[in-house]
Amino acid sequence: WVHISAFESTLRSSLNSALILTIGQTDWWNSQDFFSKFEKRELKKYLYRFSKNKGILGNREFAEIPSLTFWINLLSRRNGFRIWRHLENLSPTLKAYGRRNFQQKAIIIRDLRNAIAHHAPILHRNLARDLAYMHELTDLLSPGLARALKEQSNAESLVKLVKINTPGAKF
Repeated sequence: WVHISAFESTLRSSLNSALILTIGQTDWWNSQDFFSKFEKRELKKYLYRFSKNKGILGNREFAEIPSLTFWINLLSRRNGFRIWRHLENLSPTLKAYGRRNFQQKAIIIRDLRNAIAHHAPILHRNLARDLAYMHELTDLLSPGLARALKEQSNAESLVKLVKINTPGAKF
């Protein structure tokens, strides 16, 4: 779970910074021209939820509210050039990696996260691949964090144990 959480918070932080650069304001969620109708509806829902629970709204606080799905959807082709190019400036290794490749792997991580959160079975998944994707994407956004996670985590050895002890697992 730590690896998923690290990826999610790193993605949020990176996209938050990219949105500030793209839109040119720290309260990017108030932009009238940038977001689609669906995204505006989602943002309105998040704003309502925040104002109901917290009261004072700042950039850092708001960035924690939207779902992982919302953040990943911002990587769609529609927003690709507008947001992705700023992400590439924040992390130059992303240029060679590609927006679509990044988004596809982020969706796989999100699906694993949702399965875990809803207590769905996960042993049929390719957990070694999922963990590799988490490391890969976190490393693209925050190499230092990815390195620390890899050094201090025993997730890889646990995944190998699960692979050995799970007949029929798709690895």
